[in-house]
Amino acid sequence: DIPYLLEINPRMSGGVQMSVLASGVNIPRLALDKLLGLAAVCTVNRKECTVSHIERPCIIEGVTET
Repeated sequence: DIPYLLEINPRMSGGVQMSVLASGVNIPRLALDKLLGLAAVCTVNRKECTVSHIERPCIIEGVTET
């Protein structure tokens, strides 16, 4: 019956750039402004768009480790 804190993860998710592209809202900038104590200005540019992300493995030949 006692709540426990499991995790605090201050890092943004890997898909935040997709949210920014889809919504037109600069989420990282809003977070930074809040952290710095600045007034957050949120403008939304409504437009129809399709946003997708495709990960594709690739092999880069000829690269040597230093």
